[in-house]
Amino acid sequence: MTGRSLLDLCDFKSENSLKEEEYFPLNEADLKLIKDNAPNRITLNLGKNIAEDEVPLEYAGYAIGSIKINRSKGQGTVNISKSVMELLLRKAFLVEEQQREKQAKELLVSLLLNQVNSNSDPAMNTLGRIFGYGIEDPQVVFVVEFEKKELFDEQSPEWERLQSVAIKIIENFLKFSGGFIVVSYYNGRILVLKNIILEEILREPLTFKNNGKEKGKYLSKLRKQLISMAESLRQAILLGTKQDVSVGIGECRKGIFAARNSYQDACLALKMGKYFKEIKHAQVFHIFDYALESLLAQVKEEEKTRFIEHYLGSIKGEKELLETLGAFFQCNLNIAQAAEKSFLHRNTFTYRLDKIQCLTGLNPRSFYDALVLAIALIMKQIDARRTV
Repeated sequence: MTGRSLLDLCDFKSENSLKEEEYFPLNEADLKLIKDNAPNRITLNLGKNIAEDEVPLEYAGYAIGSIKINRSKGQGTVNISKSVMELLLRKAFLVEEQQREKQAKELLVSLLLNQVNSNSDPAMNTLGRIFGYGIEDPQVVFVVEFEKKELFDEQSPEWERLQSVAIKIIENFLKFSGGFIVVSYYNGRILVLKNIILEEILREPLTFKNNGKEKGKYLSKLRKQLISMAESLRQAILLGTKQDVSVGIGECRKGIFAARNSYQDACLALKMGKYFKEIKHAQVFHIFDYALESLLAQVKEEEKTRFIEHYLGSIKGEKELLETLGAFFQCNLNIAQAAEKSFLHRNTFTYRLDKIQCLTGLNPRSFYDALVLAIALIMKQIDARRTV
């Protein structure tokens, strides 16, 4: 985190801070620092008024309070290490700072994802500077969702621990990946907002030759790098938490609405990826790979049902033919590859394509007919997933 620390920006005399006076019972480790094992109680006073019989405590060079040892009558005085108590106090403040940092990140993410006008929020700009995150720089959003989240109570300590561990794994994993990141919990999922430095991601100078005609090559390479990064991240989370996740990736975008739009992309990619998970056998989903599926998912249900019935109605009960059609499209209309993928002889596969043409009146080998059949098949797969 760059800039001033959140601790410097916070007032620890707020209601949620440490109370004006707190009591700390001594444990076995603390008792070793005391002359005998008589019962003791330490009073911690936070404030500038320090009595003569109290030991001042310092934090970051400032006197912030004092401690006082209360003992039973006749037990004499107790000498306890001032540095030990300051260490305990630093630990308490560190927990406080971590909690405030978490809240600040959640606020920044909420502001970015709910941006509605072209004028940036001053609070958003301030938080962006604190975390070193470029609000208007190129950025991409990853949405991470646990596969078996329904097994956890989202209010339970176990779920809180799982989130915290996963977030720490993500932060450590992406620390040296190029570009600043913000990792936070939002709407039941872990979000990774990442500034993109294209040269570091692509590992080569970014120069568009021939009036930008090579831009597509760079974007394609960027998508592959992001998918590879997300897959490695998934493996790291699985190794560290013993819980698998799915990851949705949005497009790399720029501008004040970049985070919001990339987040919407990532959520849609995750949704579509789960629809087709059993077909594509993946757990990392980039929105680019589900462009057509995402568009078709927005078609009204009655229109979808009518389209499916019209073009696939004659083979809707033919499981083998539907699987043949799906394999043919996955192999880019290549009969040899599709036959091998389906563990069928080429002639058998060709026979099934002929049967599909005979029953539907559409030739899967023809581009336009194949497009109509592919759209109907995608709609059918989306519809099937929604009824599960």
